Amino acid sequence: MNPEDQQRAVADGLYVDLRPDPKAVQRNMLKRERDMQREFLSWCAQQQPFIYEITPQSNRKSTIRVGHPDHSIFLPGAKALFVEMKTPEGRLSPEQAQRIDELRARDYRVVVAHNALEAIQAVKRHL
Repeated sequence: MNPEDQQRAVADGLYVDLRPDPKAVQRNMLKRERDMQREFLSWCAQQQPFIYEITPQSNRKSTIRVGHPDHSIFLPGAKALFVEMKTPEGRLSPEQAQRIDELRARDYRVVVAHNALEAIQAVKRHL
């Protein structure tokens, strides 16, 4: 069906587009990522042996460089761990991939976690 016929069919109620709305898919993925981060932060708040900092969301002004991982965990002994949270479907932006490469090149530990449990396990491994 050509696009014009499809538009007429939709307008006449004869055709329903069942493809997911890309904006709705993106909003859902961001919500799930925020939920994972909340769960991880809740766990972090209960811990004593380290200090953590969360990178402000992109809708807020920040002096932190674009692409910096979501969480900076400062471990005992002057060690640091950076955690980037992504849903299983999520992908790193080019800026995130570049920043992670830069941090790893300087021997910082960086983890891309796909759920709160992965993030928690990464912190426990590095304590």
